[in-house]
Amino acid sequence: MASSIHPKINQRRFPLYVWLLIFQALSLFSNLVIRPASREADYFVSPTGADFFDLFTSLALTTSSLFFLYHFINKRWYFYTLAIALTASTIVIFIATISKLEQSNFHLYRIILGCTTTVTLWMVFTSFYEAVTDVFGENLKIRDSLLGASNIFLLIIILFTFIYAMMGIIVPNSVVADADISKLYNTCYIHSGYIVASMDPPDSNFAPFIKNSMNIESIFTHLFEVMIVGRLLSKV
Repeated sequence: MASSIHPKINQRRFPLYVWLLIFQALSLFSNLVIRPASREADYFVSPTGADFFDLFTSLALTTSSLFFLYHFINKRWYFYTLAIALTASTIVIFIATISKLEQSNFHLYRIILGCTTTVTLWMVFTSFYEAVTDVFGENLKIRDSLLGASNIFLLIIILFTFIYAMMGIIVPNSVVADADISKLYNTCYIHSGYIVASMDPPDSNFAPFIKNSMNIESIFTHLFEVMIVGRLLSKV
């Protein structure tokens, strides 16, 4: 899974990082602002509108991530395996959601959700790995290093979002109640965002091992901040 040097990577690195950062920011806005606002009757955002906006940002972020990985993954078979698995899992979970499978066969829905989350976590971790390898392993311009570091910072939020989601799927009711399974990703995203922002997360009924895992995310985030500062100072 080593990083490759694409023939045009020096020309494409900047736009790849920019688009990835834009769609990560939109995903952050969707999960931390739009979706919570849609649950309040006093706000103008409808639940349907929030769902469509979240779907758009999710698809856009997935697409930009695949373009990013296409340029950085050295092994073509690895990239195409990941891309096919991600496409298949997206189609399956979409069908399961519109058919309201969680109401007719919740056990099967949980299995499908777990498989989809695993594939997405695989993609996010690979993106995180490739970005870290690029920023810390290549002699980049300050501009590209800052963009790469910004992407990595937001990727930490998404990475731990899906880690918490996997825990919530494996251990029922540890993150959200089964009746609120549709709120799983958004709940995990909000709490992960709070942790990375060094803020106390909202009150929750998370299981103790989930709360303890958040300490790992907090330590991991601060460690990254120290590393990226050291990396940037070494360029001065």
